[in-house]
Amino acid sequence: MLVSTRAGGDALEGLDLDDLMPDLPDEEDLHSIQEFGGAIFSEAGVPLTFGNDDAAIAAMRSGMAVVDRCHWGRVRVTDEHRIDFLQNQTTADFKKLSPGQGTDTVFSTPAGRTVDLVTGYVQERSVMLITSPTTTGKLVEKMNKFIFMADKVEVNDISDKCCMFSLLGPKSADLLKEMQAGPVVDAPYGTHSLLNFKGSPVMVAAGGGLPVVGFTLIADTGVAGELWRLLVDKGAVPAGEEVWEQARVMTGRPAPGSELTDEFSVLEAGLYSAASLNKGCYLGQETIAKVHNKDAVKQQLWGIEFDAAVEPGTELMQDGKRVGVVTSYAAAPTIGSGHHALGYVRCRVSGQQVRVEGMTVDAGGVRGVVTQIPFPTRDFAPDALPQTKAKESKPAEVESEEDAAEKERKAKKLAAMEARVAAYMAAQKEAAQIQNSDNKGEGGS
Repeated sequence: MLVSTRAGGDALEGLDLDDLMPDLPDEEDLHSIQEFGGAIFSEAGVPLTFGNDDAAIAAMRSGMAVVDRCHWGRVRVTDEHRIDFLQNQTTADFKKLSPGQGTDTVFSTPAGRTVDLVTGYVQERSVMLITSPTTTGKLVEKMNKFIFMADKVEVNDISDKCCMFSLLGPKSADLLKEMQAGPVVDAPYGTHSLLNFKGSPVMVAAGGGLPVVGFTLIADTGVAGELWRLLVDKGAVPAGEEVWEQARVMTGRPAPGSELTDEFSVLEAGLYSAASLNKGCYLGQETIAKVHNKDAVKQQLWGIEFDAAVEPGTELMQDGKRVGVVTSYAAAPTIGSGHHALGYVRCRVSGQQVRVEGMTVDAGGVRGVVTQIPFPTRDFAPDALPQTKAKESKPAEVESEEDAAEKERKAKKLAAMEARVAAYMAAQKEAAQIQNSDNKGEGGS
């Protein structure tokens, strides 16, 4: 049984290595338990499938599924300046968060292009970042590069110290209530609290990484096998990486190397909800603000339902003209057309917004229809935009007097500047004349 502790506490920070449980017997090892459950693994040891992909997809929609996300990164940011540091390095406003809260945020390039979509959990003395599997090392290196001598910040990859599972589907909320994690169930995205499982801390967070009812569980590696077994015994259908990829594509979560690259911007990827223009400067902020203020997004991330399989990288055509590109593809035979894709689609023609949803496109001879996907957002939250104060109206005579005074002040300032410039030029001329005179005197001697 999981026993609740306080929200946002730091018992999970680094997972308190002094209190780690001893290694469990081999039969309780997470890999062994999953293998016994029918898992087929990648060379890196990631469960690809449990041979039940259709059932797992159905469970995410109407039941409950559990996905092993241990291969995702867990990065711990600590010390006094951690919030200011993340405020400058990523797109979200960490200063408005309190311990026990969380947010999605984007690591972007100075040009506002995308590197990774990350989730940050704010704790009492640290922030835990959940990074995509392929970007953890790159982001740790990137962050360390921007830590200067006066900065009090430490960045540590603790991925191998803890496991991570996503519990997805409408029935997952009932299970968490049974496990005494009720306060997280109806809380805003990113809210998290610590529970006790067999003497080891487990962090439970609202949101499982996909736009369905879901939760994230992060625990000590020593109890990974037992926690997985408990979730499955309680009715969660085990799901592999292939099911996660199907669900990711169908719901529209962008991934590094596909939708998140230096070719696509934060706004094009539909990551408005993970960004702020009201918190000051950060990498990419100037470009993001400029594009938003000019309403200049020219392409957007959309879902596409195809009649047959397509390859990522295939251009999207309409009436012989390129209108976009396919970025991801996943087959899910039991849902819709069975052929699902993500792609960037042009949303402006000659500066005018065009309707994208329902557009028919061609990808290498395969017909597709552009569809809505739930993950992207197309506008900033109100508190993420700069607040402008309305200018108070004043009587015409007051404005006239103020305008005259301002003009007089500017005229005096200009006259003073011109006088200083004239004095400077005269001094320079005098100095030059003296120098010439000295030079002639030296030549005569």
